[in-house]
Amino acid sequence: MGGCLADECKQECAYPERPDWSCLDEPPQEVGEGPPVVVTLELKLFGMSAKPAGKKIRACEPNMGIDECKASVPDPGASSGGKLDLQVPYGFEGYFFTEDSPDAYGSIRYVERPITKTGMYPVTLIPKNTTKELPLVGTIDLDFGMMWFMAYDCSRAQPAGVSLALKPWGPETKAFYGNVGQVDGTTTTAATSVDETGGGFMNVPAGFVEVEAVRRDTMGCIARKKVLSHPGVLTGVQLRAAGKCP
Repeated sequence: MGGCLADECKQECAYPERPDWSCLDEPPQEVGEGPPVVVTLELKLFGMSAKPAGKKIRACEPNMGIDECKASVPDPGASSGGKLDLQVPYGFEGYFFTEDSPDAYGSIRYVERPITKTGMYPVTLIPKNTTKELPLVGTIDLDFGMMWFMAYDCSRAQPAGVSLALKPWGPETKAFYGNVGQVDGTTTTAATSVDETGGGFMNVPAGFVEVEAVRRDTMGCIARKKVLSHPGVLTGVQLRAAGKCP
């Protein structure tokens, strides 16, 4: 971005450095083969300090729907003290599905890159006492899915000037950027790109959809991913620049 030419650019120009897009022309890296990997999921309830216990979680392959995953993994793990260790295949690039529970909605948490080593993966759950009215956006319809995305450049920094695209786009779907539902009410549909708090879509049609992170300066693709939208479930995705878009 050459400079602040409109009010919508002010927040983008506040970023101290330009994004690093040096990796966008590189070919995708080969994953190879290896032994199963144990990862740790760390759960938290959005806006709360409580550590959720007893949440049932499955590791699902990327092209599986929820019912198919439940059939494939009949015995889910259960969190304790807000954490759960799960074993996944080497190179796993699917998602972790947390079932709906009395105090929190279900969650789909995609991994940002194939898993080849032990690591910690945060999982955010939305409490059921959370308002369904998002400031300046609208009402969440639980008959549809909701999605939240974070964008990262080649240096794993959160860049300015990145917008999100979704297809298919439903008649009730809306995009949002910023701190949705926070007390300060800073969320606005007038924003056109992500900040350090991310952005997403509400009232997304059920089924697999394609999301793309796009540079606003060139409209070039940074990352593209097929993800699952499920009614009443929050899908969380980190879109990381890592070579050419598939």
